[in-house]
Amino acid sequence: MRILSSSILSVLFVCFGFNAFAANVEDGSFLANDGGFAYRLYLSSSYKNTTDDRYGSYNDIYKGTLDLYYGLTEDITLTFQGIYTHNGTEERKGVQKANLAGYIRVADDVFFFDVLLGMSLGGIMDAQMEGVYTAGGMKIAPRNYSYGMYGLIGGGRFGMKVSPRFSAAILFEATHRFSQDDTIDAEIDATAVGGTKFKAKGTFKPLTDYYTQLGVSYEAIDNLYINAKLGYQYYAEKHLKEASTNSINGVDTTIVNGLSGSTLNDSWHEFSFGISAIYAINNLFQIGPYYEYMSGKNDPGALQTKQRMEYGLKINGAF
Repeated sequence: MRILSSSILSVLFVCFGFNAFAANVEDGSFLANDGGFAYRLYLSSSYKNTTDDRYGSYNDIYKGTLDLYYGLTEDITLTFQGIYTHNGTEERKGVQKANLAGYIRVADDVFFFDVLLGMSLGGIMDAQMEGVYTAGGMKIAPRNYSYGMYGLIGGGRFGMKVSPRFSAAILFEATHRFSQDDTIDAEIDATAVGGTKFKAKGTFKPLTDYYTQLGVSYEAIDNLYINAKLGYQYYAEKHLKEASTNSINGVDTTIVNGLSGSTLNDSWHEFSFGISAIYAINNLFQIGPYYEYMSGKNDPGALQTKQRMEYGLKINGAF
């Protein structure tokens, strides 16, 4: 019994013991220690305000984000990011993002600079697209969309360690996505124009999305970190490379042939502001709330979103 009690106390000390030197995983300059691991787990809900009469405003969006880090060396950190989203109103669910990447630190002093290289594994995932699109009397409900496309990631991170308690960093990231089979798997209702309800498959032409972010982190008191960020995201317009269907209805095949080479006119960009307050009980367990506000402009083919708000809990750690 004494051995069991000692073991329980040891676990509690590791998980909840005070550590005056806890590393802030949210810091824009963060790299995992050589041979060490780190994680960030976000559990969130979202509110979305749209101009679409089918949806209006709703808040039944739930998301889980897991970032894993491994320190290959002191200057190279490998990362994995996976995001799962469940959107009840738009009936969209699945793995929204799965990225493998690495940060390579090439300068580390008062100023630091990291090179970012990686890949998007979206091609192995199955995620429904936002909404159902209506065009020419047809209802088109695609799946996979751009999340169904493999891609390469490149970019960099530059910042300044202003003081032991304050740092600032700028991140730039570009994801070039490649065309592939079954990128889009759509259900088309063409009964209004003499066709049938049928399924179509297609591929998109390659495209490039961009993201940039300015983040600051401040240790207000020992082990309490206030983190804020300003971000900008650009999603490129999708161009259908080709489309096909197994339907033998002449109207259906004519519709699909007309889709090949067309554009969805669906690019959009979004500005965001986020803030979090994370208390580090120790390196292994850091926890606190976060909030993010997003607003942008969408082309006519994209779901017209006025604003989005995401809020939830962050649980971080390094070991």
